[in-house]
Amino acid sequence: MSEKPAQPDHDRPYWTVAQIAERWQCSEKKIRRLIKKGELIAHRFGNQLRIAEADRRSYERLHRED
Repeated sequence: MSEKPAQPDHDRPYWTVAQIAERWQCSEKKIRRLIKKGELIAHRFGNQLRIAEADRRSYERLHRED
């Protein structure tokens, strides 16, 4: 089974919890904890959480290790 190539960030206005977890190589539970603590902003669409591209970039910028 081949992996799908990652889409450029500008083509993805919202990320799922699973997509963020895969990108950051952590569990979905960790992403949900960050959202619950208010460290990562998420938007609810019906019963699904989505993270805006701008919020993902902001979090990564603030928490990057140089």
